[in-house]
Amino acid sequence: MKKGWKVKKLCELGAAIREQAKIVTHQEYELWSVPSFEAGIPEPSYGKNIGSAKLRVRPDDVLICKINPRINRVWLVAKPVNGREQIGSTEWLVFRANADSGLFPSWLIHFVSAPKFREWIASEVSGATGSHTRAKADGILQQEIPVPPLPEQQRIVGILDEAFEGITTAKANAEKSLHNAKELFQSVLSRAVVGEITKEWREKWRLEKTNADAETKEFLQRIKGIERKASRSEETSGHELITNVLPREWWLSSIGSLFNLIDYRGKNPPRSTGGRRLITARNIRMGYVSDEPITFISEETYKKWMVRGFPKTGDIFFVTEGHTMGFVALNTRDDDFALAQRTITLQPAIPFDTKFVFYFMLSCHFQELVRLNATGAAAVGMKGSKFRSLPLPFPPIAEQQIIVTKLDDLLAETQRLESIYQQKLAALEALKKSLLHQAFNGEL
Repeated sequence: MKKGWKVKKLCELGAAIREQAKIVTHQEYELWSVPSFEAGIPEPSYGKNIGSAKLRVRPDDVLICKINPRINRVWLVAKPVNGREQIGSTEWLVFRANADSGLFPSWLIHFVSAPKFREWIASEVSGATGSHTRAKADGILQQEIPVPPLPEQQRIVGILDEAFEGITTAKANAEKSLHNAKELFQSVLSRAVVGEITKEWREKWRLEKTNADAETKEFLQRIKGIERKASRSEETSGHELITNVLPREWWLSSIGSLFNLIDYRGKNPPRSTGGRRLITARNIRMGYVSDEPITFISEETYKKWMVRGFPKTGDIFFVTEGHTMGFVALNTRDDDFALAQRTITLQPAIPFDTKFVFYFMLSCHFQELVRLNATGAAAVGMKGSKFRSLPLPFPPIAEQQIIVTKLDDLLAETQRLESIYQQKLAALEALKKSLLHQAFNGEL
């Protein structure tokens, strides 16, 4: 500990304020609620009918959230707008320093934001059940905090505030650049899958009167000629969203025509500590298969479970229900894994390069079709019978290859930039943690 610094418990420096606000119906209040922190920049709400019990707060009170899932949120109450009464929800511990404590409120804000305190308060609710478990206020008040002389606190807070302002700006710039890179890919993707970036290729094809579609015609005829088990289909709507924007040279097919569907929805297999990997809807992200979360089923269960078909490299996974309904991923795994839970696998009826279809299913055109044909209110989902009927454009195979090559190159560049930006964001976060560590160890 640096010379001249003291270590005190929070309860020695102030108290948790539990004063209930007296609600006056006609009076407008400034309310600080925990959910307002979701966007990262908290904003108070204003109203007259507050509802449940609230705590009275005032400027320079430090609000520490003590309830999951937003534990670790902290805020310093500022002066109210237009002199309104200020109140906070009971999810906060409202800490008010004693007048003679020598504690600078912003020093406490940074202390609560530091990794050591965050790790401690998170551990206080670990092992409990439910998403609204709480850390005990008395436990928080027993936490020790280094207390330098007040001028030293103010000096260090000034350094931290200036540094964090720069870090916040740098993070915002990195996040904006990352967003722009993703937006560019989505823009090119939406144009590519309806033939806008291959107009010149089609013009040249027409002028030279080449037979570029012969291979495509032969492929589609082979698809129609194979014997397949009949599957139930339902009529779907919104086809004009696609047909109205496609080049006249492109064919229109459907999911059920081009693919066999391997459906492992319904009851989930029992998990085990080892064995074969299990890929569920939680692993299917928009555009790729994530390795997280990692779950397994036993070898014995695998043999009994995987009776509807085995996924192959190049198959397309589609999430059929839940908050990630519509997520699409291309299977690039080469191991023997199991499938389950809210996911349908699209396997080509006869072998072909599925990359164009994958990119089309990622696009806003297909995602809007999914939205229009989904059913349910609280639990939105896509019925298999409707999914089979959804239309898919099928350009000449040579044109598909051009589109896929362009999108592959752009996606690789987007992913490269994303990796750079993520590394930069991680470095900025590490810098922030390092500065906080130095601050409370007397190294600034």
